[in-house]
Amino acid sequence: MNLPIQPTPAATEDITDLYYYFLEQSPNLAERFLECLDKTYEMLTQMPELGQLYRFRDTTMRDARIRKIKKFSNYLIFYRIETDHIKILRVIHGATDYMNSFGAELPEEEETMQVNS
Repeated sequence: MNLPIQPTPAATEDITDLYYYFLEQSPNLAERFLECLDKTYEMLTQMPELGQLYRFRDTTMRDARIRKIKKFSNYLIFYRIETDHIKILRVIHGATDYMNSFGAELPEEEETMQVNS
């Protein structure tokens, strides 16, 4: 099942910003980032369900999955599997407070554990 990748404008902006951030540090690092992003995309096209599924209250993030970028594991790809493609929603650093920004809901078993702690 090779689904094509389709980044949203927000994801394209994220990738551009990250590329220029890495470019300031090293042109080689910026190129490696894009290569690793492409390799991660290739994995997703072949196995779209690799990423962990999250429930978000933010409607733009509905049914989003999260996958780390290969060899840039601090950076996360937020994506949704559509009927005929994979929509890349965002590409952000893992230290970003995305759980609150996108309104992530904890799975039921984690909610119970936090209440009982």
